Amino acid sequence: MRSKRYIKIIGLLIYTILIAGIVFLIVNPNNNNSSSAEDEKKKPISVSENINDEDYSWIPLPEIDLENPGGVYELNSLTSEAKNTIDLRTLSDHEVQINGEDFSGKESYTFNIDSINEENHIELTIDGEEYLIKTLPETLSNYDYENNGAEDGFYYFTYDSYIVKLSTDGEIVYYNDVGFPFNFTMHKTEDGKKYYSYGFRTNTNDKIDGIGYQPVKAVIMDESYKIVDEVESILPTDKLNVNPLDSHEFIFIDLGHYIVSSYYPEEVFNIPSEIKQNKFGANVVSAVIQEIKDNEVLFEWNSTDHPELYDLSVEHNDFTNEHSNYADYFHFNSIAIDPEDDNLIVSARNMDTIFKIDRETGEIHWKLGGKEDEFGLDEEQKFKRQHKLSFLSDGTILLFNNGNILPKGPYPIIPEDSPLMDETAETSIMKIKIDEDKKEILDYENFLTGEFSGTRGSAQMINEKENNVMIGWGSRENNDAVFTEMNFSTGEEVFVFYPNNDDIISYRSYKFNE
Repeated sequence: MRSKRYIKIIGLLIYTILIAGIVFLIVNPNNNNSSSAEDEKKKPISVSENINDEDYSWIPLPEIDLENPGGVYELNSLTSEAKNTIDLRTLSDHEVQINGEDFSGKESYTFNIDSINEENHIELTIDGEEYLIKTLPETLSNYDYENNGAEDGFYYFTYDSYIVKLSTDGEIVYYNDVGFPFNFTMHKTEDGKKYYSYGFRTNTNDKIDGIGYQPVKAVIMDESYKIVDEVESILPTDKLNVNPLDSHEFIFIDLGHYIVSSYYPEEVFNIPSEIKQNKFGANVVSAVIQEIKDNEVLFEWNSTDHPELYDLSVEHNDFTNEHSNYADYFHFNSIAIDPEDDNLIVSARNMDTIFKIDRETGEIHWKLGGKEDEFGLDEEQKFKRQHKLSFLSDGTILLFNNGNILPKGPYPIIPEDSPLMDETAETSIMKIKIDEDKKEILDYENFLTGEFSGTRGSAQMINEKENNVMIGWGSRENNDAVFTEMNFSTGEEVFVFYPNNDDIISYRSYKFNE
């Protein structure tokens, strides 16, 4: 009898514990995941686990067809400015000679090369059979250029699946086939260190259909082109989950310290009632900006926190979601740091507007251009669907004005008999100097190009005295060149680069003296 009583007591205790556990889970449904969620938030996003591996930046050997000797192959990366290391581990079981030197059983081959060109090859012998490796891939061959007195330097741009660095002598000094690249450029830190960065498209499943951006990973390389950091996404916060970086902008401040952006899909309910919208909630693409340092978020800004911006959109602003799954009403595409106060100016393409955003509070200080321009731009001075912006030494804003007349997005719909159909669009390079306090235009210049780029594009001032501007033509609807260094004071094309394929598009192009 006593044993039965003990069994009943133990059963009652177990039942009580089970009931208490179930109640606890009901009351605290997420508690069982809280530690893992916190761990996930603390997990570094910006540094690859493999970057410090010695072989992380090694150049992979092409897949050699050993059954067919005499083949000609290409490398996916090469530079004439630093040492190159080719990974030989796939040939560990073979006798290997490179340019007559024995590398059998070696893991890698490190070498310098004087010139990358169509005639220069690397001679590879495997088990006595000969193969050739081109230093210049076929895709990068047969380009053309004009140098009409350009100062010595290097051009940085994307070309098909490659990032490319080209000298003013017309020689490629570095290339890397990264798949689907964006924004290859150079950075200098305050202490003089040189870095390179680029973005490349990652998981296409993360892309929002019908929206003009790509999900990317940002890659940072040191001066010898060794990868030293990677940034895959915005960092998770109490308001946002992990989301891929956007392809438009990446601001490098120092190694581990960046300003990044992301297109964040959201369902919103804060659109002003006078705007036509889906009454059950509108799907929009919000523009998210984060300043991150050592994997910590220092500053975050989200366009949907500012409902007054919805009505400023001029394109892709179908908040009913009848014409597209998401309304890309803002379409962020460029950031610059104002050297005077360290705040941000941001380009919103689909609003024809530039905003100044406080880097601490997120407050919008002013709006230049668009529906609510605060500086009195007349209709001839206003820009349309602008892209890359930057500051000149006197605080003037330099701007690539795409100059669209018709929308590129699915909405608004322009009737075929609209007078807009007969207008000719032209891209221009603008210089706008403003008085922020008085909200006045102090100086304005607009350099017409005679060309049209409806999407993408960039402008970088090379010489302020001569108005010498590096122009990346973006989509280049009626232009044969990928980029042009232009002296607007004389009207002379200082340097022009022509691709070997009319389909080649480079989102932006840059020039630096090293």
